[in-house]
Amino acid sequence: MLLIALTLLACTKDEVLDSAQDTQEEVDQVLLSASQYLRGSFSSQAQSEEFNSSYYHIDLFACRVDLPELGEEVMYVQQEQPGATPYRQRLYTVASVGEAQAQTRVYTVDNEGDWEGFCTLGSTEPVPETTWEERVGCGVLLDWDQDAGTFSGGTQGTDCQTSLGGDYAASEVTLSATLLTSWDRGFNNDGSQAWGAVEGPYAFDRIGDVPSD
Repeated sequence: MLLIALTLLACTKDEVLDSAQDTQEEVDQVLLSASQYLRGSFSSQAQSEEFNSSYYHIDLFACRVDLPELGEEVMYVQQEQPGATPYRQRLYTVASVGEAQAQTRVYTVDNEGDWEGFCTLGSTEPVPETTWEERVGCGVLLDWDQDAGTFSGGTQGTDCQTSLGGDYAASEVTLSATLLTSWDRGFNNDGSQAWGAVEGPYAFDRIGDVPSD
């Protein structure tokens, strides 16, 4: 009887270890997918020219940067209208927070000029010396749909401050291998919309990878 009990205990331990390993592999895969989906060069040109002229043509670039003091998965994100000075430059960190969720945090940088064009300069470009400040509440929590191969989610709560009007900003995001959509809006405390697109999110088609990937 003792031998049988010890055998069953050994089997149970093996099953627990196998389950833990499978769980960790799933967590790692979610983080890898989120990071890969976010990195690249994207454009809303098709949406602007073919589907809805009230939406601007925006180019978005996102590339990985080596800033271990900020996190393991860090990327620089730049948005601009073609030929214009970037209107948004941020650092993002990406982390897995469960078997089927990823979370980003958003940071401003103090020297945006040094970062401009970083993603198109190539992987040998040194990371600018910088300091950063987290935009608390502006990161997004993304749910992973393995069957569809997509992430979807948004900001949580009303802590994301905005200088564009209203009391807080909110974002809804979807990610896939070929498309990134983002619906950024400002709201008043009564729930009324203060700024941002009305009809739906901006749709950024992936148009390529960036040299630093």
